[in-house]
Amino acid sequence: FAKKVFAALALAVLSVWRFAPSREMLGAHLSIALTLLSLFLFRMGGTPVCSHRCIFSMLFLLSYAYNIAYFAINAMTGGGIDESFFYHLEQGTEGGSMEQFRGIILAAAVALLFGMALAWATLRHSPKKHLQAPIFKMISLAAILLAIALNPFTFALYQHYLPSLDSLDLGTIVYKLPVNQTLLSAAFHKSYRNPREEISNFKPNKNIVHIFLESLERNYFDQNEFPGVAPRLRKWEEQAVSFSNITTSQGTGWTVAGMVASMCGIPLVTTGGTGNSLHGMNHFLPGVTCLGDLLKDAGYHQSFIGGADEAFAGKGRFLKSHGIEDLLGLQQILEIIPNATTNSWGIYDDDLLDVAFEKYKKLSADAKPFALYTLTMDTHGTLPSPGCVKDKVVHNDKTYIDSARCTDYLVDRFIRRVLDEDSKRGNNTIIIVSTDHLAMGYANPEKLQKAGPRRNIFFALGNNRTETHDVLGTKLDIPATVLSFLGYPEKAFGFGRDLTTRDSLIIQDPDFGSTMVTKMGAEMRKKFWMMPGVGGGTTLEVNTTSKKLRLGDRVFTFPILISTNSKDETEEILQYDQYDPIPIALRTHSGTTSITVDQCRFFGAGFATKLPTYCLFVKDSSKSSGWLLPLHESYVSLKLNTILHKTASPVGFINGSISVKK
Repeated sequence: FAKKVFAALALAVLSVWRFAPSREMLGAHLSIALTLLSLFLFRMGGTPVCSHRCIFSMLFLLSYAYNIAYFAINAMTGGGIDESFFYHLEQGTEGGSMEQFRGIILAAAVALLFGMALAWATLRHSPKKHLQAPIFKMISLAAILLAIALNPFTFALYQHYLPSLDSLDLGTIVYKLPVNQTLLSAAFHKSYRNPREEISNFKPNKNIVHIFLESLERNYFDQNEFPGVAPRLRKWEEQAVSFSNITTSQGTGWTVAGMVASMCGIPLVTTGGTGNSLHGMNHFLPGVTCLGDLLKDAGYHQSFIGGADEAFAGKGRFLKSHGIEDLLGLQQILEIIPNATTNSWGIYDDDLLDVAFEKYKKLSADAKPFALYTLTMDTHGTLPSPGCVKDKVVHNDKTYIDSARCTDYLVDRFIRRVLDEDSKRGNNTIIIVSTDHLAMGYANPEKLQKAGPRRNIFFALGNNRTETHDVLGTKLDIPATVLSFLGYPEKAFGFGRDLTTRDSLIIQDPDFGSTMVTKMGAEMRKKFWMMPGVGGGTTLEVNTTSKKLRLGDRVFTFPILISTNSKDETEEILQYDQYDPIPIALRTHSGTTSITVDQCRFFGAGFATKLPTYCLFVKDSSKSSGWLLPLHESYVSLKLNTILHKTASPVGFINGSISVKK
């Protein structure tokens, strides 16, 4: 019987290996097969020992839950447990909607309840003594542990949350190869270009309209797989300077990341910790120069109009931090059109693009140059705009393809209206059309894949040129290429290059797009977020009235935990997240030292009743105690020592002189 079981298992493994579309999916299928096999063998072997059944039941439920989580997340993202999942997990989904995932979440909940029932039945099952077979129990335990190890969810958690190598003391970790940070830093500086250093005397003379298409990728242009879905946009692309081979690189595969890439030429890296929508940061990517910053310096008025809440995923804070002073989101549009039709995400695209066109007319009437950005939204769901239903341009079949048909129709109408208005004012507008990110898993990516390698839309109208470029590029190349339309060709912009005249970095190094964040993430985080140093007499100021902490020239909202390495460099900044029940004071971090401001009661002081509301706590991660400063005064200023790591005593973390303002 055992031979038959293992033969069946071997056959199942070979079948999965042959037909699994990816290594990640192979691991998922093997994991769920091993999970079910382990349950079968354990039930056959059995054990009268309750603690053994309890341990196995918990392991089974863990493995089962991991599998359910993986397949549910894969159905949502279409790419497994990717960067977009972790970004929204850590930064929150405020202003977003989970409506389109209702069916997936319900199915996962039902499957999880079934798994809990199986685990409970296993726990309660005590076989007769003559039915016990210890060998089956041992094999089942090995199978369930292997199932957990092979699960892509386990690997993703390990890969994402394992402290980065540069923040560890490599001399004490013999199983890791040394990482040459000097080489990684050199690679960063060789690849990254500050656009302010590339361009002098930036004075463009064109107005800009940039349309970000939500999840509408170029594969919808394929008339064999998607007949009649996006014929209008395809026709506009044929009349434009178009780029047909724009792929997705690491750190650019969700809305705000795609916008950061398209406007700044960089992947989106965060501060390393959690904090809903990065709301505690006083500036979003303060060390980065984006196209909006250059246009602001050149005297442009810049507006953004989007149908969703501007707070979603930190989008509004990013835009405000980089030159866009006029933002219209869900609430602002409802003030303009009180009876606008909405869905779970926000304003439908028919009303959104009407508002965008009125804004365009208003800006065009002014002598000041301008840039207008808008982000469509209908392709977040299966219900297209009421205007599309009224004009009978959709099939009403409640599919994402129907929403794509609607977006094609509405964006075409918007482009026509803009070009018509522009013709009255001297044809001085460039229209950029690009995808924010590829379609997610709920949009049937398998069908999109049949149309060929999945690619983003990127083309430009209004510059009296018709060109088709099939050179390989990424969204990182968009801002440098846009500069060429403004009269500044052959420039580099962040990690991007002008695709009309230069090769993308992804051509120069094929692995660049998939490994750049992994290899240079620490350097990017330090430079792009201007992570403050904590040594050399850096001043730390805490104001309990405004709940602000100033470290050097950076200002943060607390509660906050600043994690540093042995070189007194900030590795992570963890901030308050309303969806995370764990207080900041109790969070884990990857650094050697932490500087925390949180409520005193979370630090476990025995005399908590005598403490004020907030305390400052500095702690070496290798020690159980640290330096606690109750913030009795509303304002405290102190200087940090040069040495803030584990060679210092707890009191030595802080210089003796403390300035207090009442």
